[in-house]
Amino acid sequence: MRWDALFDDLDGQWDAEQRLEREGEVVDRLRREQAALTLDDRLAATHGRRLSVELLGGLRLSGAVVDLGDGWFQLEDAGRALVVTSAVTTLTGLGRGAGPAGGSRRLGLGYALRRVSRDRRSVRMHLVDGQVREGHLGAVGADHVELHEHPVDVSARRRETRAVVVVTHRALAAVLEA
Repeated sequence: MRWDALFDDLDGQWDAEQRLEREGEVVDRLRREQAALTLDDRLAATHGRRLSVELLGGLRLSGAVVDLGDGWFQLEDAGRALVVTSAVTTLTGLGRGAGPAGGSRRLGLGYALRRVSRDRRSVRMHLVDGQVREGHLGAVGADHVELHEHPVDVSARRRETRAVVVVTHRALAAVLEA
């Protein structure tokens, strides 16, 4: 009987060690998977979720994620805001998981800016250095966008462009509907 108890105890210890080893492997695999995720991957799981965002230049935004692509996402609250992912300093409300690839996710910042440009609406462009410029978007290049500067409260018919400013994508933090 004592031998049976001893072997049962050894079997139990062996099973416990095996279980701990498997759990450690699972935790290690999860950490490796988490380490490979990009912010874009995590944002892909947030469609419809409300986020609070802080950007280079001091801008703070909040709203529900309504669209996203490669290097950008769009928030909607009282209006729409196109946010450049590389300008994000902090996010609140982001889940831990990653979302599926697909949709407009593979489309870059140029795509999103062309969509805004096509609407010809007045915008406030926030730059990573804190500058805010107003006007409407013109031509969108591979790494830059034209801003036709004018006051946002001027009607679309009476827009008098003061200047056409070329802004590089890397200087851009967000474009907000005016």
